[in-house]
Formats: sequence, structure tokens, C-alpha cells
Amino acid sequence: GCYSILNNAFINEKGDGSASALNILHMVFAIGAFISPLVLSFFVNCGLGWRYAVYFVIFGSAISFVLLFTLDYSQNSSANADNSKTEVSENPSRQQVKFWKSAVFYVSGFLLFFYLGLENCVNGWFVSYFKDTGIMSQTFSNSLVSFTWAAVLFGRMVTAVLAKKMNPKILILTDCIATAIFFILLTVSTNLLLVTISILGLGFFFAGIYPTVVANAGKAIRGSDAGTSALLAIAALGGIITPQIVGTVADKTG
Repeated sequence: GCYSILNNAFINEKGDGSASALNILHMVFAIGAFISPLVLSFFVNCGLGWRYAVYFVIFGSAISFVLLFTLDYSQNSSANADNSKTEVSENPSRQQVKFWKSAVFYVSGFLLFFYLGLENCVNGWFVSYFKDTGIMSQTFSNSLVSFTWAAVLFGRMVTAVLAKKMNPKILILTDCIATAIFFILLTVSTNLLLVTISILGLGFFFAGIYPTVVANAGKAIRGSDAGTSALLAIAALGGIITPQIVGTVADKTG
């Protein structure tokens, strides 16, 4: 959780709220998510057992810890600071509005809350859902996880390019509508080909929402560590609460 907040805050601050930069950051997250299951499966298939998988995770965590100390945590460049001082001196009302007074902060918070909730729920149940409904085999279900992350990776690459040319609000709206369409298609389909296309489409359009929303909220939280932490904490709450609600409903309804 700390790594996620630090990375998002760092790139959002240093990239001046660039949606493209944040999508590239999340593209790297997707690469890790795509590769990790393959590496862990390799250890198991070679008969090395779970201990070597744990050693691998510890090694990766240690590298991350070291790399965090190589980042430049100083404020933005003096040129940016001078520009900011000039703007404030010319127009005192341009001083930063408190993030909790900004509508953008709350809209972005709710978007991230439901995004992370949906992501955690889908990641948690779709393999067992497909297997239990008999739509696909256990092997294909597991393979589909990596294919989905490949679609997420491609989606973030495309979003990083489009973010430089499109209004981020239009990009977010398009991604949300397409995600809803593919999610509905996924849950009502029993055809293997249609289900596979749906899950890949879901991953593709799902991919750009989080980084683009964080970038779009930049004007409300830039320069405020508390604002960035609060926004990402709201997102994290969605990832915690939503699976609980879904699990409770599933226990009672199937």
C-alpha cells in the first residue's frame, strides 16, 4: 500500500499531473502482475516448492526498498517554483484550494473506490467462477489471468498515447462505459469465445481508469501529500469493502 501511494504521488508530482506518465507507471505494474504468476509457476513446476517463490518475492521487495532511496523527493524544479510564486503574487486567489473543498477530489475518490472494488472482486472470483460454471477448464482459467494482464498492459500503453491527445474526462468516461458493457457481456455469456473476448475487452478498457483519474485529480491534490494519500486511501477502501459486500451477498444468493 505504501509503495503504491509513494509511486503514484511521486509520478503525479514530478510529471505535473500527466495522465501519460501515470499510465506508463501502471503499465509497469501490469508487467509485474503478468510476469509474477509465470515465475512462481516456474518454481513450482521445477519442483522447487513455495519457499523459493517466497525468496523471490523477498528479493524483489529488497530491490524496491533500495530503489525508493534513489528517488529525488525534493520539490519541483526552481523554475516551476518561480512560476508558481509569480502566479500567486499576480493573483492571490490562485493559492492552492484545499483538496477537501474541491468537487474533483470527491468525484475522483468515488471513481477510484468503485474501480478498485471491481478490480479486486473480478481478480478474486473470475477463475473459480468460470471453472465452477463449466465454461472453461481450470488450466484455461488460470491462463486467462495472464492473458487478462497482457490486455491490461496493452490498454495502458494505448491510454498513455491517447492521454496526450484526448481530454482525460472523455477518456475516463469512454473507459468506464466500455468496462460496464464488457462486464455485463462477461456475466451473461456462456460461450467460451465470447467470454474470452469479454474478459480481454474488460482488461483493456479497465486499464487506463485508475492512472487517468489520479492524473485528472492532480489540480485538486498537487502539492498536498495529505490530499494524495486521502485520495488513494479512498481507493484502497473500495478494494477492502467491496469484496466483503460481494462475498456476503454471494453466500446468501449464490
